[in-house]
Amino acid sequence: MRAVILAGGMGTRLAPFTSVIPKPLMPVGGMPILEIIIRQLRLHGFDDVVLSVGYLSELIAAIFGDGRKLGVKITYLHESAPLGTAGPLSLLPQTRQPLLVMNADVLSTIDYSSLYAQHIGSGAMLTIGLHTMQHRVDLGVITVGDRSRVLEYREKPSFDYKVSMGVYVIAPAVHALVRRASGPLNFPDLVERLIRENKPVAGYTCTGYWLDIGRQAQYEQACADFERLRDQFLAPPSAGESAESTQTFGRPAVAAS
Repeated sequence: MRAVILAGGMGTRLAPFTSVIPKPLMPVGGMPILEIIIRQLRLHGFDDVVLSVGYLSELIAAIFGDGRKLGVKITYLHESAPLGTAGPLSLLPQTRQPLLVMNADVLSTIDYSSLYAQHIGSGAMLTIGLHTMQHRVDLGVITVGDRSRVLEYREKPSFDYKVSMGVYVIAPAVHALVRRASGPLNFPDLVERLIRENKPVAGYTCTGYWLDIGRQAQYEQACADFERLRDQFLAPPSAGESAESTQTFGRPAVAAS
């Protein structure tokens, strides 16, 4: 199975570290975050890895080479100019099988093989890896009706919402659509287009750990969590991760910050 990892960004939110090394090479638990991701993908049966690179790409290629030391085949897509989060797929020859596509700054225990299998079984054009977040309002929330009458008072309520994990599976037809697009293209725009055209977009909810390490505080948290939960991140897949049923959304998932 083939996976595409988007590793071409400049990682400006992690400056000044990323002024000398690309974000995918930021160390977590003594290895680059990109190496953790590749090891996880290999454990889930993805032995063909495509790295979409741009910023400081020579450093990434020097470390990972052709992937043999990690037990996978690695090839590279080189962005001469930023193409967004979905646009780099236009550089990849047309695929006949679904593609797993993900960001290079995801630390998670998601079951990639289960996500991939659900996508195939659902018949969706695109499946988004989702994670449930909770937001607590630290104030009393008031619902007001006609004539300023207070209808409800909720003290410091919490709200659950789902966010995109930066992990997707796309059907060959979607890859063909991206290849026909001109200029940069981001996944939110691609999802919006599919929904407008009434094409099925599904969600797969990861019930385990997930963290986007794009900011300094999140990076520090990722380093601490990885040391504490190392066996969970690099363990072989179990019989199957518990996941919510495939859903088709009328709106795309909320973008993770």
